[in-house]
Amino acid sequence: MTDKLFELLLASIPVIGTIITVFIVPYLKSKLGTEKLNNYMEYAKLGVKAAEIIYNETGMGIAKKEYAVKFMNEFFNKNKTVITEKQIEVLIEAAVQELKLVQKNS
Repeated sequence: MTDKLFELLLASIPVIGTIITVFIVPYLKSKLGTEKLNNYMEYAKLGVKAAEIIYNETGMGIAKKEYAVKFMNEFFNKNKTVITEKQIEVLIEAAVQELKLVQKNS
């Protein structure tokens, strides 16, 4: 049962990446503006890369995501809310998908 659930989870990753790329990122671009979104995306990539270095063992995905979300939240929302936590999570997911594509192609 666990193996089938894991296979289903692995099969859903490209679908989730496609949904994020096709629907959510363009929505955020229109909502936030392209320049701001690019800035947020660069910091999301930094947060994801830092989490990958800090938590380099397998099975630490939740801890990595929590670290990246906390990094973004503290960096941008220190004094007032600039981007929502949901927007941060979407940016983190997009950065993770991009990192996986880079790793797969290299």
